[in-house]
Amino acid sequence: MNVEPITVAFALPGPPVPLERARHGKGRTYSAPRSVAYQRALAYAFRAASLVGKWPLDARYHVTIVVTFADHRRRDIDNVAKTVLDGLNRVAWADDSQVDRLTIERAAPSRSTAGVRVEVGRERLRTVDEVADE
Repeated sequence: MNVEPITVAFALPGPPVPLERARHGKGRTYSAPRSVAYQRALAYAFRAASLVGKWPLDARYHVTIVVTFADHRRRDIDNVAKTVLDGLNRVAWADDSQVDRLTIERAAPSRSTAGVRVEVGRERLRTVDEVADE
């Protein structure tokens, strides 16, 4: 089954924000405000770059994320990927469980270009043989 290739790429400048743990209090669970604000900015950036009205929410996807921090401090890039994937729920896809391939890379630190670059594309679920042949 062929899938029409559609790709959306966008950049979000500024320090990347890793997904912070949810907080609990007064019988409720609260998402960290910084993570929520960053996820909203990601969703806005995706909408600004996407094919309005033509982007399918019910497909399979591949995501490439390039993370550029401003300095050499030690950080886990997988938590930035979680923020990106969760931030694009109900915007790029119905749920991030639809992402079949995820590539994340750390670029050399740069104060002037700190941020994330994200590329989202439609994917066809591949067989194990197709993956092995790559």
